Amino acid sequence: MKQDNTAQHENYCHVAEQLAVYLGNGQDIAMLSIGDVSFYSSYTYIAAELVKMGLETKMCAGVPSFCAAATELNISLSEGSEPLTIMPAQHKDAREMLERDGTKVIMKSGKKLSDIKEMLSDRETVFAAENCGFPGQKLYRHIDEITDCGYFTVMIVK
Repeated sequence: MKQDNTAQHENYCHVAEQLAVYLGNGQDIAMLSIGDVSFYSSYTYIAAELVKMGLETKMCAGVPSFCAAATELNISLSEGSEPLTIMPAQHKDAREMLERDGTKVIMKSGKKLSDIKEMLSDRETVFAAENCGFPGQKLYRHIDEITDCGYFTVMIVK
């Protein structure tokens, strides 16, 4: 979860090297992930390193956090021909992306909460789920209800 890309890459390589020992001995391994491994998951970086080593990987679908959040909030993500935009809170073009048509999903909202609230201050339809599916899950149905949130917070803007 470090912001230093070099340190992240070194860590992914280190983990891949450790896993390669087991795979090289003919063992199967599994990497558990919260949500789906195809969305902002460390798995993709580690798997890429394993593939570079000539090892086989296979992804298994999970439930993406934004789908789980929408279900817990009892709302749809998109209807008819509405587009769905999924973005990390720290994206450099977040303000522009929030102006697009359709539903916007903001991932990893915790540290950027004040910036996001400022960008969304004129919006009435903002939902959020914090720690969805975990003990202590919190659901929010209006932006003013969100006073503090952690890393595992998903916001849905309609």
